Amino acid sequence: MHDGCCSDDSDGGVDASPDGPFACDPVDQTGCTGGRACYSDLFTDQQAPYECLTPGAGTDGASCTQNSDCAAGFWCAKGGLNKCTQYCDATKPCAASGSPTCTFDPNMQIPFGYCMCTNPIGIGTCP
Repeated sequence: MHDGCCSDDSDGGVDASPDGPFACDPVDQTGCTGGRACYSDLFTDQQAPYECLTPGAGTDGASCTQNSDCAAGFWCAKGGLNKCTQYCDATKPCAASGSPTCTFDPNMQIPFGYCMCTNPIGIGTCP
């Protein structure tokens, strides 16, 4: 697990982070309670905010408009894509068919990436 953990709140909303940027772990899905999943929007800013939300059902390539539309371990890649894609890191490679690549954004200071097809570029099942 990455550093820190989420605090449990009683209203079922987003958990606060009392101890730094890694409030929960979106790859290992640890740190959230009450059936919630850990999400981080990789394109928000350099600190990548973490939050615990009730997960949706979307997996690789499913349409989405927000992170909570996607299942635990997936996030909503927005910016015109609007598709769920898996979080990944060096210990948990991409599991989708077609061998997508675990892509790390060199401008972000976070220890995980997301699964993306590289030829052609896209999200979901690779050709």
